[in-house]
Amino acid sequence: MRTLLNSVLLLSVIASMALETWAIDAVRGKSYPLGKEHGPWMIMVASFKKPPEDRRTDEGLTARQAADELVYELRKVGIPAYIHLQEGRVEKLQTVDRLGREDGRVYAAQRGMISVLAGNYESIESPVAQKTLLYVKKFRPKFLDDPKSGAIYRETPGQKGPLAGAFLTINPLIDPASIQQKRDMLLTRLNTGLQYGLVDAKGKYSLKIASFGGRQMSAIGDEALAKGASKFDRSLAGNDGMNLNLAGEDAEQLTRALRQKGIDAYCYHGRFESIVTVGAFQSNEDPRIQEFAKVFGARMKLNPATGIENFTSETLILPGPKPTDPPVKVFIFEANPTVMEIPQV
Repeated sequence: MRTLLNSVLLLSVIASMALETWAIDAVRGKSYPLGKEHGPWMIMVASFKKPPEDRRTDEGLTARQAADELVYELRKVGIPAYIHLQEGRVEKLQTVDRLGREDGRVYAAQRGMISVLAGNYESIESPVAQKTLLYVKKFRPKFLDDPKSGAIYRETPGQKGPLAGAFLTINPLIDPASIQQKRDMLLTRLNTGLQYGLVDAKGKYSLKIASFGGRQMSAIGDEALAKGASKFDRSLAGNDGMNLNLAGEDAEQLTRALRQKGIDAYCYHGRFESIVTVGAFQSNEDPRIQEFAKVFGARMKLNPATGIENFTSETLILPGPKPTDPPVKVFIFEANPTVMEIPQV
């Protein structure tokens, strides 16, 4: 009963999230063609094509009917889905890999092949897009289990389920350049007006010493320091909204702490993480880079409890308001600081 209840709640949540901006119409046999007004980011769910001659029968669904049926089943659970007839040419889709990194997939679109795309998301960082993608990957259409449908699909090695290969992509009817422009505007907005922004550094290279996309620091009670301390826009969150918001605030807080110690530190906000760097160099062979790397990189340290030396990352501890108070926060630096080009936005 608990499992059934959880499933019902999950479907209700997905449906409610989608219905915030799109009314989900679901009628079996009705066609829902893809349009430019959908997306711009969507989930490429599956593609259908005619079966080989030796597998064809007079019964069963055509590729178009199978696509329509999949669209119907997705819409029944509250996910807006559409069909797209691909033309006979080689196309490139902008995608995101399992680590959340952008990638481009090139494929040969065949005449007669019909794709099913789902969702309407403003960005790949949308929490709704990420959660719905995970749901779609595990979704098993009922018509595939019906022997009368005549549906044939190939299992992907290492992936379970007929839709396990679903991925995020740009609506193929939209010019990817327009999406790129929106992404550039987002990065510009995130990095404009920072007190110690990396984009304002006078140099070509900097040394990345810390990154914040999850749990690279230990928070012990930072309410007083966090209040009003950051300009990071909470409305521009990514895969995990709260984590990325906190990541941006932590990066700025660490930058300020290093500056107070006289260290030339900078902060930069990306779409998936915020980072802290030190130094602004005209050459990636500047000798000061190695000096900074030795200061912030991990080193062999003696563990007083075991008496054994271990390769240990460096940390920066923010003390409490009073000497007797516990530390407010402990920042952990990267074991191997890396040189990077200073972004231009």
